[in-house]
Amino acid sequence: MDIFIDTNVILDFLLKRESNTALFISCEKEGFNMFTSILSYNTIYYVLFNNTLKGTNKKARHSIITKQLKELKKFILPIPTSVKDFNISLDSGFLDFEDALQHYTAIGNNIDCIITRNKKDYSKSELPIYSPIEFLHSFQL
Repeated sequence: MDIFIDTNVILDFLLKRESNTALFISCEKEGFNMFTSILSYNTIYYVLFNNTLKGTNKKARHSIITKQLKELKKFILPIPTSVKDFNISLDSGFLDFEDALQHYTAIGNNIDCIITRNKKDYSKSELPIYSPIEFLHSFQL
């Protein structure tokens, strides 16, 4: 199964806002493939750079965060967002453009479902949408 992990789920984990460790471990154990958009990596870098490691100089912060991203991409692979995904997103009716991009990136890359903390933002989704806990319960992980 190919799973799209929304940016907010990854940030919750990295910022220790919510532990999604069980989700990631269970997906790995079951052989599920986890993906997120290449755009998510940019957002994750930006949020981490501006919200963590205060008092650390920029060069050191950059080095630490890029190291984290290199580790992250070992189990959550970045996938491309195409111009087609972009264009469909513009006309999609999603109220949150970023979520539209994520959704159509997932569809364009043949992903089976999306895991997000903000299910309401995906009300127009053509894919099954789960919260991390719902996904674990649904697949009895």
